[in-house]
Amino acid sequence: MTDSWSFNGPKLVKPRPNLTISAVAVIFAAQTFAPDNPVYPFYMCLLAWGSALWITWAGVKAKAYLSFAAIPISLLWLVPVFGGSWFSKVGIEFLATHGVLALVWALCAYGFLASEKPAK
Repeated sequence: MTDSWSFNGPKLVKPRPNLTISAVAVIFAAQTFAPDNPVYPFYMCLLAWGSALWITWAGVKAKAYLSFAAIPISLLWLVPVFGGSWFSKVGIEFLATHGVLALVWALCAYGFLASEKPAK
């Protein structure tokens, strides 16, 4: 680990992306194509918050500024919990929030959450 902070953490020679966060990013990206539901699934809110906490914790350890974007993005998933209508129909808010979360999570998975490939 380095002593200084950077946007996406330390640079690895042969990075291997974090498959868990990559899968979460794919799940949220796929959710943008889900049909309209009258009630947004609560497990998706839990997935957004839980993964954001993990990303932030790991990003602070890796000294990556990008990790600080995870919590504010995941807080948008409070909207359906408090009865907001953003996620009750597929609209620009639905597409934008899911798309931004998927992109930031993918950047984290390929950045500071990545691990070094073992030497052969």
